[in-house]
Amino acid sequence: MGIFRFKQFSVRDDVSAMKVNTDAVLLGAVMTLSENDNNLLDIGTGTGIIALMVAQRISSLLHSSGRIDTSEYVKSYDRPSYSIDAIDIDSGTALEASENFSASIWKEHLNSIHSSLEDYSKSLESDSSKRIAFQGQTQPLPRLNSDRFYDVIFSNPPYFDLSLHSPDSRRATARNSDMGLSYREIVDFSSKFLSPGGRLSLILPSSEEKELLRYANAIGLHLFRIVRIRSVAHKTPFRIIAELSFSQNDSPEETYLTINCDNGYTPQYTEFVKDFYLYM
Repeated sequence: MGIFRFKQFSVRDDVSAMKVNTDAVLLGAVMTLSENDNNLLDIGTGTGIIALMVAQRISSLLHSSGRIDTSEYVKSYDRPSYSIDAIDIDSGTALEASENFSASIWKEHLNSIHSSLEDYSKSLESDSSKRIAFQGQTQPLPRLNSDRFYDVIFSNPPYFDLSLHSPDSRRATARNSDMGLSYREIVDFSSKFLSPGGRLSLILPSSEEKELLRYANAIGLHLFRIVRIRSVAHKTPFRIIAELSFSQNDSPEETYLTINCDNGYTPQYTEFVKDFYLYM
């Protein structure tokens, strides 16, 4: 489709099985982030757009707190270290994400990895220095030690039904949970590799809410925030951003986000995305 230009970065999606889309932008803009988030993981990164948005937001938080000087003259090794790993099962997609990362000002914080979630999980559980083939080269997979759990795991996972399969097998794998990654796998993975105070953030169809929470609660992850997203105020929500942690919360934060109004975008939506879209 070409290049999508945002205020502080650009995203090419010529090769990626999943193109730039509104769901990805919503998750990147709305999910909870903290200046203390050091190790983050993007599952099914696609073009890398969400990881890039997260890098922009964390860098902004660090700058606002006075922990870094974002001047172009400050060398990267002078900045506090945070790392965003981004995995994708499709080799071409992972390579394109890597190129998008390399073109950004946060390239030292972003790491694109060609791997399935299953293989990545095995690599983190292993004490060996496992390496995988990536575009003719070997690329080390990071090893998760006791002091390196993920503070944040986030994903815009596939969720389309069999009836909506794309004839393009790569895109079908990216779009259909029955053919590849499901949110249940992401929840399972997160229950193993989140830090004790870590968070999982997912964007899903509203219809998946009850099953997601039932499944997550059964393995010890609990809702602390949910954002219900609707296209206009009088319609029912079509997406949720669900955020989970190990802490039980009897009163999770619950808000509604309406995208459109009579005059265009709502002030609420504009506030979330104004730092990213060029003309807001």
